[in-house]
Amino acid sequence: MSAQSENPNAEAHWQMRDILETANRGFYIITAPPLMQPDIAAQYLSLPPTAQDKNIAMYNYAENTAPFSFGTLSKWVEENDSAGVYFLLNMQLAFPLEDEDAMYQLNMCRDLLASHNKVWFFFMSRELEKRLNLTALDFYDYVRVKVHFEGEEHTAPQLGLLDSFDDSTDFIPEETAKALLTQYGDMEKELMALPLEGTDENQLRSAANTLTNIANVYEESGQYQYALQLYEKVKSIHEVLFCEDHPETAASYSNIAAMYDELGNHEKALELKLKALIITVEHSGKESDKVAMYYNNIAFSYRYMGDNENALRYNKQSMEIRKKIYGYWHPRTATSYANIASVYNALYDHGRALKYSQKALEIREKKLGNSHPLTAYSYNGIAHTYSALGEYTIALEFSLKSYIALIKTWGDAHPKTKLMKKNLEMDYTAAGHTAPFEEWLSSQLLRG
Repeated sequence: MSAQSENPNAEAHWQMRDILETANRGFYIITAPPLMQPDIAAQYLSLPPTAQDKNIAMYNYAENTAPFSFGTLSKWVEENDSAGVYFLLNMQLAFPLEDEDAMYQLNMCRDLLASHNKVWFFFMSRELEKRLNLTALDFYDYVRVKVHFEGEEHTAPQLGLLDSFDDSTDFIPEETAKALLTQYGDMEKELMALPLEGTDENQLRSAANTLTNIANVYEESGQYQYALQLYEKVKSIHEVLFCEDHPETAASYSNIAAMYDELGNHEKALELKLKALIITVEHSGKESDKVAMYYNNIAFSYRYMGDNENALRYNKQSMEIRKKIYGYWHPRTATSYANIASVYNALYDHGRALKYSQKALEIREKKLGNSHPLTAYSYNGIAHTYSALGEYTIALEFSLKSYIALIKTWGDAHPKTKLMKKNLEMDYTAAGHTAPFEEWLSSQLLRG
């Protein structure tokens, strides 16, 4: 097994070291879950500088919670002028969604920051990086490299059935999605109309990144047809920039396939997923995390099509790879357990289904908390199994937990929350309750 497959962030650390050793100035974005950012920075703060001007100074917005202010940052820079490298951590805390002035200041001070001739590492969440790419274009133009660290709170978004789903733990709250889509304005229309021939390569790359970010938001807000249109455009750009058998193009195939699944065209989704898998195996080997992800996604399509034997086979292949890479206590391993449970339910082997569902729930409650959407999906999977076993009162208990968790994250208007509400109402009726469902639900929500 390669070093990269043993440590999914090996390449990201290599990029960090290379920048520190070779860069003299410039802006670099580091995306990582908030809790990981100080640990990543600490690894480099403890290293001896390669040259006198490579001393590192660190500013953590988690310890200085005011919104971004150029004046405050300038004062800190003056106090740490002897450093050659600046680490700015948890920048997502410095740019509240409702504070447009902070983003405006970042755009306006771009040239002033660059004039210090330092190496700037901007650590932030993935969500903030997407916002910067769309709303702080002046600043973003100066970014030389983006480095992404994977963690429990970050992976590419893609959802499936409430009891059979992939690895996504990067969810955009409903209000955030609405605000982001409002901010995009006419940018989406301009990029969708961008000609593939005669357009500068860098402009095409930027367009692909931005369109992917917008599509992600459409996807997370349940607007799958709009997301599909944007992902199709990104695929066309990638085919021009790279080729049909490039990993970037494979990622486009996978995104498009996910939308076809959501829209009910599972045969087309499966065709694209198998194509993406072949490309990924050629470039990453048979035991990389990306291959495990594609196995899982392929199983998802088979599951939808009723081919449970193939779904089980691919889900188990995904599980074995993830156990080797991550061990037991990891959300991605939990995803494999949950998906295997879903297939066993479809095969009417509810005893095995419950066993795997409980493993997934154990991991998710510990690693993600009770209110995370993936934990909600585990509650729903267990409810489904108990319902199949005729234990309707227990099923209702877990369905309610799932619904409450989804409301906290997405609100009651999201398609997934609406679907969960329907599941909950069916469990309520099956449990023998005769009082109006809405009255009962309101009383439960008031309890918390």
